[in-house]
Amino acid sequence: MPKIVAAALALYSFFLIESTLPSLPSRIPTHFNFAGEPDQWGSPHMLWILLVLQVLLASILLSIPAWGRRFPQAVHLGTRNLSDFTSEQREHIMPLLKNMAGFMSVAASLFFIYLIRETIRVAEHPHSRMRMGWAAGFFVAGMVGISLYYLLRINAVVKDAQSG
Repeated sequence: MPKIVAAALALYSFFLIESTLPSLPSRIPTHFNFAGEPDQWGSPHMLWILLVLQVLLASILLSIPAWGRRFPQAVHLGTRNLSDFTSEQREHIMPLLKNMAGFMSVAASLFFIYLIRETIRVAEHPHSRMRMGWAAGFFVAGMVGISLYYLLRINAVVKDAQSG
């Protein structure tokens, strides 16, 4: 399900960019300082880079379970690698890893949508600032929260598998 949501969010970003591109000025902000003020400008077509980054990051996150199956030593889960677990424990861990990667890809996609929307808003209202503080904090907190939740679930599954 998270793959479908991430794909739908990428389509939303595509249509958002496609529908607003004709009405944007010839120069839009492409970088912002810590105060949210634009400090670099470029073509409105630069918005496509944000979409590419959104799809790339979501794809990388969604591929983590596949990498875990092929290269379990490359997937780090808290204090241990996936390869440190028995094959039976890994079978219990993999669905959780898949869910964790899926929710992280959705969170990352939502963050990129916010960046695209804010860039468009600032481009349309030249004397405004990007409202970034709470969004960046929410994104980081969300990613950390998702990671901690699933790492705790993975540890619980491993303990249950050891005792049962």
